[in-house]
Amino acid sequence: MRFLLACLLVALAAACSRKVSPSADVPPARAAEAAPPAEAGPPPDAAEGKGDAGRGVPPAAEPPASLGQAVHGGMGAPSGFEQFYAYEAPAYRAAGAPPPLPLADLPRNPAIDTTLAGLGVDAEALERLRQSGFVVVASNPGFRFDDLGDAFESLDAAPGDLPLYVSVDAALHLYHLAFDGLLMKLETESLSPLLGRLLDALRARAAEASATAGIVGEAALRNLAVLDTARRLLNPSATADDRVRADVEAEVALIDARAGSAPSPVFGIDEDYTQYVPRGHYTRTEALTRYFRAMMWLGRMTFLVRAEDDPEPRGLVSRPLARRFAAQSLLFVQWLREAQVDGTAALHAWSRIYRTTAFFAGFADDLTPIEVAAAAERALGELWSVSALDKPDRLEALRLQIAAQRVPKLQGGVVFEEGEAPAEPPPLAEQLTPADQAILPYVGLRLFGQRYVPDAEAMARLAFPNVTLHRGEGTPFTLVAGAAGPVRGFSRGLDVMTLLGAPTARGHLASMGDDAYDGYDAALAGAAEVFPPAGDVRWHSNLYWAWLDALRETVGPAAPATQAFQTTPAWSDRLLDGALASWATLRHDTILYVKQATAPKGMPVPPAAEPPPAFVDPYPEVFAKLQALTRMTLRALADMRLVEDGGEAAAVLDAFDGLFGRLTAIAVAEVEDRPATADDRAFLASLPGVCGGLLAQVAHLLATGDGRPAVDLRTTLVADVMTNVDANEVLEEASGPLELLVAAVRVPGSSALFLAAGPVLSYFEFRAPIASRLADEAWRAAIESSPPVAAPWTCSYRVPCPPAAADQPLP
Repeated sequence: MRFLLACLLVALAAACSRKVSPSADVPPARAAEAAPPAEAGPPPDAAEGKGDAGRGVPPAAEPPASLGQAVHGGMGAPSGFEQFYAYEAPAYRAAGAPPPLPLADLPRNPAIDTTLAGLGVDAEALERLRQSGFVVVASNPGFRFDDLGDAFESLDAAPGDLPLYVSVDAALHLYHLAFDGLLMKLETESLSPLLGRLLDALRARAAEASATAGIVGEAALRNLAVLDTARRLLNPSATADDRVRADVEAEVALIDARAGSAPSPVFGIDEDYTQYVPRGHYTRTEALTRYFRAMMWLGRMTFLVRAEDDPEPRGLVSRPLARRFAAQSLLFVQWLREAQVDGTAALHAWSRIYRTTAFFAGFADDLTPIEVAAAAERALGELWSVSALDKPDRLEALRLQIAAQRVPKLQGGVVFEEGEAPAEPPPLAEQLTPADQAILPYVGLRLFGQRYVPDAEAMARLAFPNVTLHRGEGTPFTLVAGAAGPVRGFSRGLDVMTLLGAPTARGHLASMGDDAYDGYDAALAGAAEVFPPAGDVRWHSNLYWAWLDALRETVGPAAPATQAFQTTPAWSDRLLDGALASWATLRHDTILYVKQATAPKGMPVPPAAEPPPAFVDPYPEVFAKLQALTRMTLRALADMRLVEDGGEAAAVLDAFDGLFGRLTAIAVAEVEDRPATADDRAFLASLPGVCGGLLAQVAHLLATGDGRPAVDLRTTLVADVMTNVDANEVLEEASGPLELLVAAVRVPGSSALFLAAGPVLSYFEFRAPIASRLADEAWRAAIESSPPVAAPWTCSYRVPCPPAAADQPLP
């Protein structure tokens, strides 16, 4: 039955994709079509020198526009991707006053009453519904779903023709499925094979250069160990050079064990090997697991160039090792220009992997090969040669210039010792803050460095050492008993939502004691600077930022209140919870790449108006931004030749475009207090099937090895977003099972009320042991064995809501 509905109604969704008002159908910028961002061209012929070590390397061709912004650390500076985003705010004139609360009476229908009772809507829930105009029913044996399609289908099949409520949560989850499914498909079919060919090409250059005498040969041999480790992680049957095999096998053994922090046999610096636990969608296939491990290695391991005897702040490694890391960095730049992948410079392959992942998750927080090349030109001259590395003064000049490139915004967790300081390196162009001083020791190249995102920087700013000693009562969630005393060792999702404009989030932090620390208010004011003002182009610099922009609209919607439930702080909490769940999903999807009326009593009751078959959350801007985000996804991926016109991936995005456009138009009509048209009613009645069809399309974007769909449609997802070594714990953000929202809705164009019900997301935040970073499978097992406890502030709208002794859902 579901399959037939899906097949019939996917066509409807696609047909609807072009039946949107002209304001919602903004064509791509003509300039973007005429002049797409250029890929890096082949490097010019290298000048002849004395063998490989003396080969002169001229500057590379101009990098793609998006790569050129890597020097900004992915901080939202123009990326080149903004051209693919086109959003026009829905135009409407709000009408219709919200009924007063509490409601005098609830609309009654015996068949619907029986259905709601079976869904767990008891007397307590009905009273909450009367008082607030809505209620979310939790812990409900009659409504246990983590698949949106199943939830809609179950409600649609319930007796009594209960109208559906289509929440912004559902729309946000649908976009997650498109985002995650497309990323999985690209990683499996394009990025992972291309990474393998790139590593093989670089490895051939490393093997050749390792026969060279001096520092060049030594650095090449260490790079060979780096590349053979990555190749082994990507392909367990890959061989390692005999000279580095022992180190490679020891490194892979540590990665396999995932036991904790230990010195890296290949790099000689400490690494947190718990980071290599496959999680997110990377547990779905063996190919994705291997890609995760290889890219995590290449994204985390840093060629540190600041030495332990440099001026304050001192580095983390010895001066000889820092110099060798500088030499290794420059060799990678040379090989990217000289090696060939698919008949062109290896830099093209690196650029394609980096640019594609940057579109989804942002730019590297650490130095890229582009920046190392710029440092080499300053230190060694425009036509530099690796033969200069044999001269200690030239190698030292290169090291210092790399160290002076820029400061990452996010750091690792290694503590370094005090020591003597020699002469000053070149000054950085930017003025250093105390936070910059703490991060400076981590400067260095990462081949595919993990990406800067603004929420991660905000969370870092809102924890120790920027926020220090606890001054409140009790033991709040964020407290860690570190060496400096009881400090704010973790931030919270509520911190992020406060900065995105959620009206109730700051009060919840205070009520739970999570702001009672020295320096919190000042740090919060400073963290606010991380996010640009509304309308700033930086909100659309990649898909991650644009998703955050949609969440910003969700927690602080522009549309005025036209329904009774919208006038309550509890509804703001409901939107906040959905946004947090979507944010947890965003972090889940990018885990590899990223550092919520009737007449008064005594008045005559008007004739009942016929309710629509479904009611859409009356927030047109949210749906419109999701449509713009979907179009940005398609336009950019098509520009990068990663999706084909008329292909499967393009069809999925077209279908989502149509759905979000139609929901925008319906939400506009609701805000304008216009009754649903016959066409809208037909579409709303078809929504369960449309949703099921979209989910089926997403599920079949990629198959596992045995032919099963690889894309996970469930809402029960988890991601660790912060690590505290002192506490030996990580901060986990999770989206849980769907819950049932029931709302008393005023019929647009009438004062009559009707009840509507629909699935909404649930959100959980907890701390877990650092050695037990959770994958989705472990999170789902924990839900079954020990049901999570909701945050206390959700009791404003959730029934039942047991008092929480602690808001950590896992023991």
